[in-house]
Amino acid sequence: MHSTATGPFLRTATTASPLVLCVGDWSLHDELGRGGMAVVYRARHPDGRRAAVKLLRDDVPRSAAGVQAFVAEAATMQRVAHPGAVKVFEQGETEDGRPYYVMERLAGQTLDQFLRTRGGRLPAQEALLLVEELLDVLGAYHDAGVIHRDIKPANLFVTAAGTVKLLDFGVAKIVGEQDDAAGGGSRLGTPAYMAPEQAVHASRGIDARSDLFAVGATLYRMVSGRRVRETDRGDEAFVLAATTRPRSVARVAPELPISVIQLIDRALAWTPRDRFPDASAMRDQVRALLDANLADGPSPRGRNAVRADLSARMEEDDDVLDPEIRERRRATMKALFRAMSGVFGTSMQYEWGHEQCLARRAAAWEALQAALREGHASWELSPFSFNVFGEVLWEPDAAQDSIPYHLFSSGFRTIRLRPSIDRESFERLLRWMSTDPVRDLAPEDDLATIFAEQRLTHVDVTLVNAFDIELLLEKMEIQTELATVRASVNAALSDDLDEQAELAELAAEVGTAGLREAEVVALNFEQSITDLLRPTLHLPLEPQRLAALQEALAVEDWALRANAVLACALETGAAESDAWLVVDPLRDRLGAEAQATADLDELLVPLAHRLSDPGLSAALEALNDPAQWAHVWAQAEQALRDAAPDASAWQRIVVHAPRSVLALRLEAYVANPTGEVGALLRGPLVRDLPGSERLVEPWFAKVSEPTAGSLMAVLVDVGTDAALSSLAKIAKHPSEALRARALAYTLERPSELVFGEVERLLRSTEPSTRALVIEALQQHRPSGISGRLVHLLREETAHLRPLLERQRLLSLLFELAPLDAEQLASGIVRKHGFWPSERRNASRLLATQLLGSYGRSVVALDAVRTCEQRWWWNPGPLREAARTAAGAIEARLGLPASTGAR
Repeated sequence: MHSTATGPFLRTATTASPLVLCVGDWSLHDELGRGGMAVVYRARHPDGRRAAVKLLRDDVPRSAAGVQAFVAEAATMQRVAHPGAVKVFEQGETEDGRPYYVMERLAGQTLDQFLRTRGGRLPAQEALLLVEELLDVLGAYHDAGVIHRDIKPANLFVTAAGTVKLLDFGVAKIVGEQDDAAGGGSRLGTPAYMAPEQAVHASRGIDARSDLFAVGATLYRMVSGRRVRETDRGDEAFVLAATTRPRSVARVAPELPISVIQLIDRALAWTPRDRFPDASAMRDQVRALLDANLADGPSPRGRNAVRADLSARMEEDDDVLDPEIRERRRATMKALFRAMSGVFGTSMQYEWGHEQCLARRAAAWEALQAALREGHASWELSPFSFNVFGEVLWEPDAAQDSIPYHLFSSGFRTIRLRPSIDRESFERLLRWMSTDPVRDLAPEDDLATIFAEQRLTHVDVTLVNAFDIELLLEKMEIQTELATVRASVNAALSDDLDEQAELAELAAEVGTAGLREAEVVALNFEQSITDLLRPTLHLPLEPQRLAALQEALAVEDWALRANAVLACALETGAAESDAWLVVDPLRDRLGAEAQATADLDELLVPLAHRLSDPGLSAALEALNDPAQWAHVWAQAEQALRDAAPDASAWQRIVVHAPRSVLALRLEAYVANPTGEVGALLRGPLVRDLPGSERLVEPWFAKVSEPTAGSLMAVLVDVGTDAALSSLAKIAKHPSEALRARALAYTLERPSELVFGEVERLLRSTEPSTRALVIEALQQHRPSGISGRLVHLLREETAHLRPLLERQRLLSLLFELAPLDAEQLASGIVRKHGFWPSERRNASRLLATQLLGSYGRSVVALDAVRTCEQRWWWNPGPLREAARTAAGAIEARLGLPASTGAR
């Protein structure tokens, strides 16, 4: 629909109301966004409809080409009818010649904004779901001849329903039409997400596969928190995009499934022909990966559950915040802050479990419920206050003012509590907020790390990098923060910090050119803070360490003396949290000696003899060559087997191998799990495998049954959900005995992951596998499996299972969940079909017999009585069994025996 604004562009609705900006019949309200060419406003129609209006800015020259491009954008958006396309309702032009168009108004956030609220990255399931929808709408536009040319998080909108809308077609190219946007060979798009052929030329050589590169770069950003290219500085960014191959996402997010890594790497292929041929092909691959992940991932969820979780995290549409609602929410948030202050105050005076603190916590919980009922429980952080709707609602007094300060300085900017939060999570959040990093945490920890460990899935935060230059400049604008730092150091260092702070502020004022200098100053400033907070070395050395150092210096052989002195230095550094001063030189030394194993032995053995556990662990972190570790395992095996004088040193080296070589440790364990080194490695593997349990899975298909049994025992000792999930996959091993043991272990501590694997195995085409699973279920009788058994036995294919298998499954269900089993068996009995079926009647006979043994309801009695009737679908044995069953059920119900049908 195309219309022209007929009334004045700026007019008043009534004489008493303020000026309202209008276009056509639409009144414009607050801005939604502003770009280089246009502004987007909220808009309302007199009939109550709501929309968004995109209007050419009044400060943009209205050239024919510019106006034509603006109008063309709206026309391009309307080329497809797809749920992921933004609907355009009408176009027009104001009286002063400014074009506009009216489009649907979206509730939610851009993907760029959404990522910031999620700490910069998304779980693979959520990212794949969003990309699947993006590729679907992008494919529709490609089929209509539209190449977007600017796919990036800022141009993707995640709606409040958890779906994706594609935005901003300002630089789109229409296949077969003149490309006015790229006139003069100018480069269009965003270099961080741009295909190399697009960076070279904005139009020539570009096709749908260029958009797929940008989709891959967007997915890379979503799952890793990093961009393919980290610079956007003018020509430098375009040069990098045109000349530098993207690094694999495996370099920055190695924990991703290999299938996801391969998908992203293919989308980011340097040559277009090596990418996916079209959006549909990539979408189908994403869909397959998503389905596989939903089935076998560490936290399987259906599409609807993933989308519901996305929707729950969306910021509410603040259009509903009329003054009355806003004031109510402000009041409930103010009450919540008062209650939280009461919790913090009493917890400083008393223990967390004291009756006063318990009462304050209960009051805070009630205040939170009131805020959630009003639909708002979120706030922004400044160094000194908690803010809501841009207004300071709580500025803690001196006793509690460190709370917002520590949160802000750790990078937290917003905190949002979801309606699904439970009381335990809320109280853990309060306890975390009251943590003093200097007093309560180790030097290597921070509030962000502790927050992640809390696993507060019902709390969303916006977290920025505490070492960002922007954050640093914010800090340096806060004079009281500098005063706090200066108070903790001597006067000379305070003067130095003052000077650096002034330099950084000056650099920030210079603008873009000064940022590089500010970055250098920032690094110096942050290092100064780190040095101030690090405990200083206590000199002179303790007598024991001094004696050890003197002994080391007395060694005549230069090489041995160097090793001994290095051991003393590491020992002292580890004890004083300064091992990092020595580890880097040690890493260089070890790297130089990678080819000289004898020299490596001369270095490691004295280190292991002299160092305490922390010092030895720090030293071994520097050992990072697989060939070196292969030598370590071999030397340790030999020394332990021969009871050599240095056997204890090699034993300590094996035990304290760092987590960074976990895969190498696992390989050494698999090589000989019952040998000397294998026995030593078992305990450290159990300690370090949580989070990396999947490293074990590939080995089951490669090793012998005894070795697989040893790996299974390791996973059992680890005991995490992921370990049990990996353990369940041993059921794929050719050894039936091992499969039975694995399943028995997993059912001792059942979970949804285990039940999912059990259901998958019960669908196996191998009868022996199904028999083993049923035997394990009968032995352990896990109650949580009953729902999955009901689902299996209700399927039409259940009649195709062997009769004995049907009998074992249905009997097990009667023992685990009698009511569910009775209802299921009654349905099987009644469902006879018009034509007799031998398999179906066998199931009906089995169900009738089991109802006779277990049935205790009128429903069961009525079901078996239907089988007493003389119909062709009720064979004689079934009728006889039904009469027997009916009599047994009547006796249990205390009913008089009936003659039944004959």
